[in-house]
Amino acid sequence: FIQRLGRIMRQTENRRLKHAIHLATPERPDYDALGRGIRAADEAGLNLAGIDSDTIVAEGTLNRVVEAVDSTHSRPGELATALNKPYSAVEDLLKKGVQEGHLCYIYGVPSDLDEWRSAVSGLAEKFNLSGDSLNIGDGATNNLSPTASDRYYIRNDDVPLLRTEYPHLFATDDVLLSASFGPSHAERSTHSARGDAATVAKEMDDTLTDADRFYATISVSSSQPPYSIQLSYHGTVIEPVITAICENATAVATEVSGRIEA
Repeated sequence: FIQRLGRIMRQTENRRLKHAIHLATPERPDYDALGRGIRAADEAGLNLAGIDSDTIVAEGTLNRVVEAVDSTHSRPGELATALNKPYSAVEDLLKKGVQEGHLCYIYGVPSDLDEWRSAVSGLAEKFNLSGDSLNIGDGATNNLSPTASDRYYIRNDDVPLLRTEYPHLFATDDVLLSASFGPSHAERSTHSARGDAATVAKEMDDTLTDADRFYATISVSSSQPPYSIQLSYHGTVIEPVITAICENATAVATEVSGRIEA
């Protein structure tokens, strides 16, 4: 957007007045791209007098998804139903919402833990086992890995509110977390931290001071009861979000431990 404006507005010898016209169709990717371009130009200090950027952004599909997440926690499937849009389209928009700093996400444990037993099918095939996969999973170490459908998306500004209204999704119990993290997907294993939720959150916050985003994998392993779980997170480097994901990993581990032990 900025590059095109620069090319069009470049002064020529006759110095005649120039105009830039952008055609974008609501409900299409180009409309959201126009909104992102206007925001970038505004942040870069360009004079955008006469452009109603707030209306353009508000009418974009991405903003509608972000608004649908307002003041609650929402899974992709629930949002797709509420907005009457394909699941894949909503999932892509949620990812953009996270990338652009509007949203973050945490995990909720499904009612059926077998959905997270990623090792079950592999064990059954390798040893030619048959029978109920849940029983097979209980007879082996539970290697648990959540799916994107188990993510609850939250507006960054609403994290403190959600912690109060949905305490079961956050915990500060004495659970040992192992985190690998970095400022980009390619650098997601650059740094590491171990400890409880508060210790890991502080280490991440202090290390990523100069970064805009973080990519992290938080793992928990236990021998009694036996299980291991890996949770991937991505979000904006602000203290409430980083604290929330560490507390969420603790809450997930606590609930998984109780269920397997029972």
